[in-house]
Amino acid sequence: MAGSLVGWLACVDLDSLDEIPGARLTFPNPDDVMHFELDITPPSGMYQGATFKFDVEVEREYPIRPPKVLCRTKARDTLAAVLATIPMALG
Repeated sequence: MAGSLVGWLACVDLDSLDEIPGARLTFPNPDDVMHFELDITPPSGMYQGATFKFDVEVEREYPIRPPKVLCRTKARDTLAAVLATIPMALG
């Protein structure tokens, strides 16, 4: 019973991410709402154009235990995306 309640709570909280510009949520296994991938692409600011990829796993003990979050984006990928948005002066 507790596991299904936690899964339901996770769905309710995660649905609100659809309203955040630049956030995209995908479920590798649609039957497992406790594990998902989160891509964040800031629409403005210094990191505009960069995409940050995360794997998120919500444990059955949530909210007692925090979700495990793994950042899949390498620093060099982010730097390359940021540098691509900066106009370079040729001279």
